[in-house]
Amino acid sequence: MGIYQLLWLVAFPLEAAAAWLLFLQPLGPLTMAALPLHVLAAAIFTGSLYNPRGRQARWAWPAVGGTLALLGFPLVGMIASAIAFTLAHTVRYHRPEVASYLKAVADTDERPADAVGQAHQLEVALLDELEIEPVVDVLREDDPELKRAAIEAITQQRGAGTVRLLRSLLHDPSPEARFFSSIALSKLEDEISRAILAAQRAVKEAPDDGAAREQLAQLYLDYAVSGFLEGVTREYYLDLARQTFEEALATSRAPDEVRRRLAHVHLLLGNIAEAALLLEDLAAAQPDNLDIHLLRMDAIYQFRDFRELTLYAQRTLPAITSESDEAELLEWWASAGRAEAPVVR
Repeated sequence: MGIYQLLWLVAFPLEAAAAWLLFLQPLGPLTMAALPLHVLAAAIFTGSLYNPRGRQARWAWPAVGGTLALLGFPLVGMIASAIAFTLAHTVRYHRPEVASYLKAVADTDERPADAVGQAHQLEVALLDELEIEPVVDVLREDDPELKRAAIEAITQQRGAGTVRLLRSLLHDPSPEARFFSSIALSKLEDEISRAILAAQRAVKEAPDDGAAREQLAQLYLDYAVSGFLEGVTREYYLDLARQTFEEALATSRAPDEVRRRLAHVHLLLGNIAEAALLLEDLAAAQPDNLDIHLLRMDAIYQFRDFRELTLYAQRTLPAITSESDEAELLEWWASAGRAEAPVVR
């Protein structure tokens, strides 16, 4: 029995004393003493119903039980107190429903069925803060099972945003959050490692298979931007991706797509000139390809030529029919970007 439950041992005798005073003299001076005693007993009893087992379980029973005890006086209040106390400390929080809710909240994007696609979704790496906020709130609870369910739900999102969030939880005050986030990070990195090893074997067994080599290059790229790697190690895997994409060009059935990904790698490596050359030809061949135009804008941005960035967005916008967030970014640079460009340094 916890410290809050022990308050009931104080509240019940006080309530009994108040009832006894009332019965002794219903309309006399003792009545004035019985009522304050009853209010005090009801307040102490309300505290005894506090049950820290999760957010929904904390205040419902104290509010209901305390009200019943206060209004039901004298005998009914004592009976209501006993019933409310029993229910407050026997009803348990329903774990499966919580886990299902967390999964529904976090699983907001349709994930690819193959293991490689599940490892990382490069183009949608960042998690939307509003979508995961209800799950992150659960991490503030004291319940280890809720923390585990929340971290599992977050882990299912994959992507660099997920990895960064899980890595931040390694420094969480809660030992449960640190433990479960560590396991989740190990699981995610193991998935990537196994996928890379499988792709390397596929390339070794079929060196002329362009698709297998493209898949390996993409895995190198995904791992580099996953959030697990930093510094020299990150650049090492980016360079592996660059080399493998270049090798895949000779046998690829979609060379333009390989060039687009190669240009992306060059931008991440800081090779802006190489990326710009590739993207210039691609943009001329595919004027309505939003992804290519966004990469070109990234290259221009890295050159810090904001006036050219605005002009490029204005020239490109008429060819774009998409209504995505990326298209809105292009539209912003074509309009508001002109006003912002002079003040950017």
